[in-house]
Amino acid sequence: MSIHDSNLVGLNYKTDMGTITLMHSPKVADSSMGNDSAPSAVADSGSGNAIGFKGGLGVDGLTVVAYMNEKDNTSAAGELESQSIGATYNAGSFTVGYQQTDYDNTSKAYAYSNGNNVKAQSIGASFAASDRISLGLNIAELSGDDVTTDEETTSITAGYDLGGALLSLRYTEVENKGGTANTDGDAYELRIKQKF
Repeated sequence: MSIHDSNLVGLNYKTDMGTITLMHSPKVADSSMGNDSAPSAVADSGSGNAIGFKGGLGVDGLTVVAYMNEKDNTSAAGELESQSIGATYNAGSFTVGYQQTDYDNTSKAYAYSNGNNVKAQSIGASFAASDRISLGLNIAELSGDDVTTDEETTSITAGYDLGGALLSLRYTEVENKGGTANTDGDAYELRIKQKF
């Protein structure tokens, strides 16, 4: 749930510790991915607010992120809210990170659902084996009031810098997709990203 894809006004305040951001959108969509700024948009919309912080707190290699979003839901007696915290730390060739987002009054489909709460957590690590080769591991979990069985995702990525392009291979394994028990799967993804 975010108001970032909507028409909004905002303010950034930069300090040595990081940047504080305030945002307000007078009209946001009823879903996390929507953007209903057009007059023909869906009727189920209200205003949205967000406040956040991103910075290193004066520590080399550290990046801390904390955001809170609030979105009115005009067709229901309540608001969708989310709080997100995360941090990454880089020490030479190694980078580790953690993120957690808590969604209030939200279903596992990220729609308004009074009294339901959803939690998304992820932890990751990457290693630059050389100037050209990098390896990464990411583990994520989705749990909540209407999630029957916690969804768990594990991804392993290997990347190679070709000079003018980046080549990466990712393997992803998902257990209990969508919170449904025994709905498992895996996938391989090969990507080539051209650098300009």
